[in-house]
Amino acid sequence: MKPLSLLLLLFLLFVMPVVVLVLSSLAPGWRFSNVWPEAFSLRAVTYLVQHKDQILVALGSSFLFSLLTILTTLVMCLLPVVPLLSSSNRSLASILTLIFLFLPVALFVIMDTTLVRAYRKRGTM
Repeated sequence: MKPLSLLLLLFLLFVMPVVVLVLSSLAPGWRFSNVWPEAFSLRAVTYLVQHKDQILVALGSSFLFSLLTILTTLVMCLLPVVPLLSSSNRSLASILTLIFLFLPVALFVIMDTTLVRAYRKRGTM
């Protein structure tokens, strides 16, 4: 009986918010006091279909930036362990540690500068 209750708990925690999100996207006028939406509309779905390319590009770049941030953080956290290993060249490990401390800042500046230039070219900034 315990796995069934765990499955029910996971369902309530993860699936029910998705159901509410889908309902709220289909019912733009749904207010808090109403238990069920008064009217439904497919306006959000048509917006997603019309702008799918821009949405996918935005989601893809966000996913890529998140992945790069995770990988950079992982490297930064594991790299200081290198000098603790039995290595004869500890100066190399120190130089690598300094490089990876400044690399996230440099990547952020490069991405920010690139995005600002791209938005200025498009005239949206």
